[in-house]
Amino acid sequence: PLDAVNIRMRSRIEASSYLFLQSLGADVIHVTGTEVITSLQTGLIDAGETNSFVYLLNGFYTEAPHLTMTRHVPSVTVIIANKKWWDRLNRQEKDEIGNALAPLEVWTKGMRADENRLIRNYVSRGVVLHDLSLDVKNIWRKKAYLSHDLILSEIGGQARLIYDLIIRLKQQYVLR
Repeated sequence: PLDAVNIRMRSRIEASSYLFLQSLGADVIHVTGTEVITSLQTGLIDAGETNSFVYLLNGFYTEAPHLTMTRHVPSVTVIIANKKWWDRLNRQEKDEIGNALAPLEVWTKGMRADENRLIRNYVSRGVVLHDLSLDVKNIWRKKAYLSHDLILSEIGGQARLIYDLIIRLKQQYVLR
């Protein structure tokens, strides 16, 4: 994380991205995905953050050939619905929507396998992959947690309550 201090870094559109990079001490600028390559070419940014799929498939590696696997950007897939609309659905319709995504274990395993295949392919094209030791991952983890309070404050409402519940349930899941 110390390498990010005062580096002009691209954030994704989410506030969590901006606040995370800010907690690293980076000089943060939001750049859309379509502007990343030209921003690297012109020197507007020196680095950025995204998930491995976007980095590889959007061609960012052509201008930024180093990929550091911090694994701080999750790939999240969810179905969001308006509650009034949802409540009007019958049980079969709700079940069809609820079963539209494969179980977590299935798609997570598939995504990781696909990510590994893509990384091997792009390493053969010149991408320099930086895997982190457990000690360095823990340093990244501590830095990432610094931004959580900022994000929760920005969201407001019951965000802290929901966050604490998620953390508690996550800990219970790990202990199983």
